[in-house]
Amino acid sequence: MQPTIRTDPERPAPVSGGEMLVRIGAELGRLAEHGTSLQVAVAAALVELQPAQVLENLQGLDLITQTLEALASVVAAFQRTAPANWPVDPDELSRDVGLHSLQRRLLGDAPAPHPAGAVDLW
Repeated sequence: MQPTIRTDPERPAPVSGGEMLVRIGAELGRLAEHGTSLQVAVAAALVELQPAQVLENLQGLDLITQTLEALASVVAAFQRTAPANWPVDPDELSRDVGLHSLQRRLLGDAPAPHPAGAVDLW
């Protein structure tokens, strides 16, 4: 079934499915990088404590990171094999994304610069 492509001037223009996969893959890759950094930081902070529960939670974080890396790789491979003329509506695909900054990046906006040393807790 072909996706419905809307022509509303307020909505982003349709993009190729390959471009959308590039955007999704980039987000998965960024998350994997954050996961790796988080693993290193948490492991360093807990190196002296080694209760079984802490180690189990660290293994869970490692699993999340490895899964994100694997999904980024799958999306990249999918992008390489997807038809070049496969139209998608990025607005429709990102409509239910709750993180505004992620939604904007999926719509093709450049990521906002993050000040060095700035911490966003939520």
